[in-house]
Amino acid sequence: MNEEVVRIPLTVHPGMTLEGTVFGPSGQGLALPLVVINHGSIGKRDPSPRWRPMALVQWFASRGFVVAVPMRRGHANSDGEWAEGYGPCATADYTNANLEAASDIHAAVTFMATRPNVDAKHALLVGVSTGGFSVLALASASPRWDGVNILGAIDFAGGRGSLSSDGNVTRYNCAPEALVAAAAGFGQAMTIPSLWLYADNDRYFPPPLAHQMFAAFSAHNSLGAFVQLPPFGVEGHSAWQSATWESDVTRFIDRIGIKMPERHGPAGHVSLGP
Repeated sequence: MNEEVVRIPLTVHPGMTLEGTVFGPSGQGLALPLVVINHGSIGKRDPSPRWRPMALVQWFASRGFVVAVPMRRGHANSDGEWAEGYGPCATADYTNANLEAASDIHAAVTFMATRPNVDAKHALLVGVSTGGFSVLALASASPRWDGVNILGAIDFAGGRGSLSSDGNVTRYNCAPEALVAAAAGFGQAMTIPSLWLYADNDRYFPPPLAHQMFAAFSAHNSLGAFVQLPPFGVEGHSAWQSATWESDVTRFIDRIGIKMPERHGPAGHVSLGP
């Protein structure tokens, strides 16, 4: 598997680029389906090194995907300032915060669609935490555009506005009613399937809030599925690093019709190994 660091143009912000990482099989062959995996946020500019979620990367790459991991504005070595603020809790605007993040993800998908080994007409969005809610925003806004067809969105512990006032001993949300309302808006607009995965011991978005969000989404949308994952470690918000979700994600990929390329086919096919 190759790992390539790339610069992703932000067409809506001329001259600005995002840092990203592309993982894929060695050699040339047929264009492969695309998965774009999206990171969370600490609620401000984050200069930490680019995110390499290898548990997810290796799982998807081994199943025939080209994997892209973009860093949104204000993260790692991407240009620009952090652009996902939602304002004061009393008037929290999670919808626009997610749409701002979605514009960066849109740029990453558009960029990947130009690569010869990518079949962006069979694309999947995956996000963790704020990235999970952001992929729902993009999927609800524009799942299809030139050369791109997003077939599904996977939300690992998605949300925004999680705060800590006691050194991470407990968690609460800045404006849970606004988070639920944002989920309802995504449900009204989304036309593709989604999978929501939340661990039983997630303290950022605990089960009651996660179920409220999904219920609001599902009131307008029958294409979503919710999975309550078992507890993971001391903080279930990191359950994407476990293996507890693999069977549910496999079924979801089968459901949306993304097929794994042949491992050993005629000339021109990519061999992905065992």
